[in-house]
Amino acid sequence: MMMVSRTQMVMAAVALVVAGSSGYMLQDGAPLVAPTRIVALSAALDSAAVPVDLAVPALPPLPDVAMRKADQPLPVLPESGAPQGCAPAMLTLSPLPGAMIGVAVEAPCREGERLEIFHAGLGFAVRLSDQASWQGAVPALTGEAAIALRFEAGDELLGRMRLADLPGLVRVGVEWRGTEPLELHAYENGAAFGAPGHVHAGAPEGRLMVLGDATMARPMQAQVYTAPAGGAVALEIATEIGPQSCGKPLEAKVFRAEAGAPAVLTAITLELPGCAQLGGYVVMPLPGLAARRLALAD
Repeated sequence: MMMVSRTQMVMAAVALVVAGSSGYMLQDGAPLVAPTRIVALSAALDSAAVPVDLAVPALPPLPDVAMRKADQPLPVLPESGAPQGCAPAMLTLSPLPGAMIGVAVEAPCREGERLEIFHAGLGFAVRLSDQASWQGAVPALTGEAAIALRFEAGDELLGRMRLADLPGLVRVGVEWRGTEPLELHAYENGAAFGAPGHVHAGAPEGRLMVLGDATMARPMQAQVYTAPAGGAVALEIATEIGPQSCGKPLEAKVFRAEAGAPAVLTAITLELPGCAQLGGYVVMPLPGLAARRLALAD
């Protein structure tokens, strides 16, 4: 992927301040060019309202259980079924440090298949191993966490658990489908592009998670940033104008989760410039995080 220099990113940032919530394309040796159309990020990120088409269904309350202890795996839903002659799939959840959920999936006879994982509006797709299993971590967005799995055949599996270490936690993320590379950038305490405090996929600093398998057909990916304690954070998303994405709309979801409140989801659409602008970037700023709202779980 082509890298944008620190000077270029500063130029883009200046233009975006002037433009407010719109985005601009930047290319080596070329002036800033406005995309054909951008549907700007709405103010819903800082409100309690969730768009109707992205509403997160409420879950029934969990029974009282010991803190930090995972629920027992739930069986495959009644309308679902394992391949003939195979044992049902099993999902095991466990609490991990840093308000993470450990996810372990065993799905006999489904080796190499696509598996979609969902949690509180966040979704991404992975591939089951040759042993028909997958293990990984999902950043918790709610204290009473539900993890849903969707297998290639359409059957589903659900597990729930309670986490104890979410008070004050703030997480912001972006989810998208397709091969277009989308990047989440966080600039902590006034950090410049490429300087210490600039958190992105190439320098996650333990605070940015990249989720999903980009090599799959119909990839479904996400990046999630966890705010550190203290300071202020400027946020933006960026995408390169590539041969597969130029001149096409890029749709994504941006979400924000704070402990004790439902995740707030916002749909965005970027109409990317035409293929004459290959190698450029579209950059969109997101609402920043104020110091009083930041906290990081142990």
